[in-house]
Amino acid sequence: HWRARVRDASGQVSGWASFGGNAETSRDVAVDTAPPSGSVTIDGGAAWSDTPTVSLKLTCLDTQSGCGAMQLSNDNVTFTPPEPFAATRTWTLAGGDATKTVYVRYLDRAGNVSACSDAFPYEDPTPYTELRVELPLP
Repeated sequence: HWRARVRDASGQVSGWASFGGNAETSRDVAVDTAPPSGSVTIDGGAAWSDTPTVSLKLTCLDTQSGCGAMQLSNDNVTFTPPEPFAATRTWTLAGGDATKTVYVRYLDRAGNVSACSDAFPYEDPTPYTELRVELPLP
C-alpha cells in the first residue's frame, strides 16, 4: 500500500491519494499503452449520397483509461481539434464527385491514438449548365 500527491507548476498541492491493498492480490498501478479501438459508419452504411452533409455513427472502445476524444478529417491530413467522444455526429464532405472518405482518430484518456475510416461514392448535386449550339445546315 502507498499514497501520493502532486504539486503543479504554480505550487498547488493535491490531496493524498491512496493506492493498493493487499500487494499479493491487487494491482496498484496500471499503465495504459494500448490505443482505443473503434469504427465510423457514414449515413448508416448507405451505398452513396448526393448530399454533402452526412450523419456519422462512431464507436470507440477503451477498457483501460476510456475514450476521451475524437478528431475528424476529409483528407487524413487536416483534422478537427480534439472534441469529446460522441456516438453520432453530423459531418460535411468535401465537394466534387468522387469516392469520399471520412477519417477519424480516437484518443483515450492516456493519450493513445487509433485511426479508422469509412468511404462511399458521393455525387455532387451542384447544378451545371449545358450549352447547346445549333448551326444552320447549308
